[in-house]
Amino acid sequence: MDEMCNELHVLSVTDETPVVRVDPIVKDVRPYLVCGILQKLDLSGENFKKFISLQTKLHEGICEKRLAATIATHDLAKIKGPLKYTARDPNEILIHPLIRGKEVTAKALHGALQHEAEAQRKHMKKNMTTGLHKYLHIVEPWNVWPCIEDSAGTVVSLPPITNADNTKITEETTDVFIEVTSSKTLAKAKEVLDTLLLTIMQNNLCPERNEADKTVMTVQQVRVEDEDGKLRVLYPSRTDLIYENVRIRVVMPEK
Repeated sequence: MDEMCNELHVLSVTDETPVVRVDPIVKDVRPYLVCGILQKLDLSGENFKKFISLQTKLHEGICEKRLAATIATHDLAKIKGPLKYTARDPNEILIHPLIRGKEVTAKALHGALQHEAEAQRKHMKKNMTTGLHKYLHIVEPWNVWPCIEDSAGTVVSLPPITNADNTKITEETTDVFIEVTSSKTLAKAKEVLDTLLLTIMQNNLCPERNEADKTVMTVQQVRVEDEDGKLRVLYPSRTDLIYENVRIRVVMPEK
């Protein structure tokens, strides 16, 4: 019967798996972080648009317009671990944002997006915004803004607004490093990542098949640690990936 189900295979952390260390300063802005690595994806052709669309729908729904949680995806081959999840003065955060030509401060990016949003409202003659402009208000009450840096100190993610061009996924990407940050609870971050994995599986973005021609998805665990290297979160663990009313065989690594 197991072979008649879609399968989700979980791989253990290895020495090559990027570790994420969490700086205590994030506790006052967006304290919760869960990460995982999705392997052997097919993002070629229309699949790439489908993958981006799935994230957009989750941001509008379960992520509560990014207020509760934000998803960011990176090409694993472009990630230089270990990573650090921290928060800084937005005037001191430098990022090369997705689809933008140069590195800017987070504050300057926010200002540019605000300007674009205002121009958009005037053009449409409606009090509404689209795209990244919808999420600018989330960071405005914060004195420091959360970001994720790689081992060289390069910012690869600026949740909840955008991530960096340096680590962007493309149609050639097969292994994706996923991070979900949440201002709500750790359980919310896990719920979002559980849901993203299920949605990807259901949309046929994993080319591997079992003997019954059912989808096989492969996910590698990622450690999120505190500043002293003590474990905060290992995802997915044996308490994750519990899907009700969905037939999926989850294969966890042996203890």
